Amino acid sequence: MGHLLEIDSARMQIGDRTILEHAYLQVRSGEVVALLGRNGSGKSTLLQMLYGTRRGTFRHVRWDGQPFERVFEHPESVRYLPQFHFVPGHLSVRRVFADYQVDLASFAVDFPDLTHCADARIKHLSGGERRLIEVYLIIRSPSAICLLDEPFSQLMPLHVTKLKSLIRDETKSGAKGFVITDHLYRDLLPISDRICLLQEGYVSEVSSSDKELAALGYIDG
Repeated sequence: MGHLLEIDSARMQIGDRTILEHAYLQVRSGEVVALLGRNGSGKSTLLQMLYGTRRGTFRHVRWDGQPFERVFEHPESVRYLPQFHFVPGHLSVRRVFADYQVDLASFAVDFPDLTHCADARIKHLSGGERRLIEVYLIIRSPSAICLLDEPFSQLMPLHVTKLKSLIRDETKSGAKGFVITDHLYRDLLPISDRICLLQEGYVSEVSSSDKELAALGYIDG
């Protein structure tokens, strides 16, 4: 059965600066939503408010139409990938995959060039290897909705291509949905079902055409 996650009337004000102003965002199981916006527009803030790790000035989060606070306490429903490393460095790769209920053997099949990581501790991996594993854990985790903040940063193009394929595979059954933000928007648009632009505190749904994105000021014309 599919699910609907929404954040409504999200408002964030710091001093005299308004970052979000009655922003609304939704994602359903089975779809990929691209969340675009220039640096500093509030994309990460909106995801953090949706996840519940940042309160904001005001917000209303719903799961299947019902109020849903402290989303981070429900990993079976929602997982969040932040921009920073979040897996403790002292843990082994095997332990982390077990904790997230993700099959390590499948990771070896998907990324055969990284089979050497299986017996390592997280802190002994390179920055790119660590990031790839963290992204993979969230994508493959048994959660209904995944919020990915800049998942393709620091990764090799070959690995980005594979992750894009995995994201689409995860949505095929209709059981999982994604909200993804990434400054590498050309990697994001081809795998997205809907595209939302966060601009001047508001979220609006847009098309993927460079002409419209340029007219809205997201990219240079």
